[in-house]
Amino acid sequence: DGSAATVLAYETPRFLHLTNGRLYYVASSGGEDCVIRMNADGTSREVLDRAGVILRFALHDGVMYLLDANGSLKERTLSGEESGLMEGVADFSLDVQGNALLCVTQEGVVSFGIDTGKTTTLYAGGADQAALCGDALLVRSGGNLLRVANGQTATIRRDGAALMGVYGQKV
Repeated sequence: DGSAATVLAYETPRFLHLTNGRLYYVASSGGEDCVIRMNADGTSREVLDRAGVILRFALHDGVMYLLDANGSLKERTLSGEESGLMEGVADFSLDVQGNALLCVTQEGVVSFGIDTGKTTTLYAGGADQAALCGDALLVRSGGNLLRVANGQTATIRRDGAALMGVYGQKV
């Protein structure tokens, strides 16, 4: 609206999520990572969880998904109930359309059904990161970007990519 910017938090936030007017993020405090929730205007700040080291965080339908330094992927409700989902995970992203987590493991990329707990291999091979872009699975592997669609894999970039971001239909 053109008004001046205001500082909402003085710690360095990671993995920002804005849901129902509440901002959720991870920040380090006292030597460990914390999941923090506050109103979008910076009021009512609260620490929801102190969780050691958090490598990746996502929020979907009132459930937090956390990847710790041991490769354990966990889900935790906002009320604090926790359960383990998968071990040996190097990275994950959220597939809201498929209600699944795309998990990077030593074997490749698997889809973990949030409702069913079923895992399906989407890509077998080395992977560092994975995300959906439209109907295609994009995989970052060893600096290359791969597109997997209809059972076919194609290299779309060979330029030493260190990170891949997907927003809508754009990479």
